[in-house]
Amino acid sequence: MRIAILLVFLTSALPAATAIHCGKLLDVRKSTVISKAVILVDSGRISAAGAAASVTIPAGAASIDLPGTCLPGLIDVHDHLTADPRHAGYEGLGISVPRSTVTGVKNAGATLRAGFTTVRNVGAAGYSDVALRDGINAGEVEGPRMLVSGPALGITGGHCDNTGQSPRGDQVRCRPHQNLRLGRGTVERRPARNPSIHP
Repeated sequence: MRIAILLVFLTSALPAATAIHCGKLLDVRKSTVISKAVILVDSGRISAAGAAASVTIPAGAASIDLPGTCLPGLIDVHDHLTADPRHAGYEGLGISVPRSTVTGVKNAGATLRAGFTTVRNVGAAGYSDVALRDGINAGEVEGPRMLVSGPALGITGGHCDNTGQSPRGDQVRCRPHQNLRLGRGTVERRPARNPSIHP
């Protein structure tokens, strides 16, 4: 079975009015599959979707034929786009923030092509995920819509102590506010000690 992921995030690149003809369309609100469906995109927004007979296509609209099944974009609520699992443990300490941002560019494109149109990225060093999100929002980098946390907040000797973001005292209250000013939409907090790092 061929499946086409509807990349709503990319619809702004389409002409003013575009009719996307789907062999089938998954309607997640009604838990049904619509055969011979049309999705109408107008000025970067979906203006109508449903059975072809129920959608009025304006004259002169561009047309895209997707004979497979169209799905809404998927959402990943815990991601590390700026990380590479091959660089875990001690080796990961040698990865610079600029290098992790480059890794993020590669992973963001692959994530979008896999059908994920929104991700929540957590625990990125040096606000590399903020830079990645800003590049995507500016249209400079291909990737999903991102909600970002920047560096994780962890206790001294805890899971994320190697980030240099271990707040003490009043900094515990101040650090999230500082990070939010830098455009973070979420905070990753890791209070527990990591037995794999500190036996």
